[in-house]
Amino acid sequence: MLVGWLAARRGWAGRDTVTAASRFTVDVALPALTFTQLLRTVTPGTLRAQWFLPLAGAGVMLLAWLAGVAMAPLFGARGRWATFVFLVTVCNSVYLPLPIAQALYGDDGVRAVLLFNVGMQVVQWTLAIGTLLGRPEWRTMRDLALSPGLLATVAAIAAALAIPALRTLEDLDPRGAAPVALAGSALLQALSLLGTLTIPLALLVTGARLDVRDSGLGGRGLNRGGRLSLPLGGVLFSRLLLAPAVTGVVMLLAAGAGIRLDEVSRRIIFLIACAPVAINCGVFTERYGGDSSLAAGAIFSSTLLSVLSVPALFFVAERAGL
Repeated sequence: MLVGWLAARRGWAGRDTVTAASRFTVDVALPALTFTQLLRTVTPGTLRAQWFLPLAGAGVMLLAWLAGVAMAPLFGARGRWATFVFLVTVCNSVYLPLPIAQALYGDDGVRAVLLFNVGMQVVQWTLAIGTLLGRPEWRTMRDLALSPGLLATVAAIAAALAIPALRTLEDLDPRGAAPVALAGSALLQALSLLGTLTIPLALLVTGARLDVRDSGLGGRGLNRGGRLSLPLGGVLFSRLLLAPAVTGVVMLLAAGAGIRLDEVSRRIIFLIACAPVAINCGVFTERYGGDSSLAAGAIFSSTLLSVLSVPALFFVAERAGL
């Protein structure tokens, strides 16, 4: 992230370069990672055990959306209500959680993040984008159906269940192997190598987006006195504290009712609920007519503050028995 920030600061990576890198990460590297990881780790048993993760992803976003709707009037978001709610709803569910999940739980953590994001993508392209636009738009449903990430997820799960032997094809011993098997193994190795670009590219893009000159803090993010504007403060409070707290309470209530998830799923759900505003929210607000200045300030501020808020929330959650 520091390298990305320095590159943008020095002018080595301009806005167009960062945007292109972001799109490449989301549309090429991440689908490659999704396909190879799910192909290698999805089995009928894991799907039976973690079928709820896409539903949990949708549920976490719905809770965040409700938090944004409730807080927007209290933080002076008049005229920017749609952007306020959108920023609270759409969190950084891949770029930051993925390397953390991989470091803590390996393939199990990566699989949980990817399955969780299936449900989040559905809500993002329907309710969240519809809120930003002020109306539903059927084109977003087409974008969702044709998104490389979703197609890679469906293809990987289908292939893993239909042809279990594909899980080990990448590590095929070439000696005496059939030409078709060798070609398939080479293809999977290439996709796997491409997928390894996801995390470093995502962190570089995150750091480049944090360049203060593009943060929006000189515009509507700060008041003349140098203090946070009320709407920006409301987004930070709602995204970094209220939405995770609501999610944590719901999870505790579910546990009290006898619905106790495994550790990896439980921690991944709460980790993503605590995530800052998504890096691509600035692109969405520019494309769909939201307040790009407020979005840029929220991305910059929430990403920096999450360095403190996420560990603090996990400390509290641990003491609460989450």
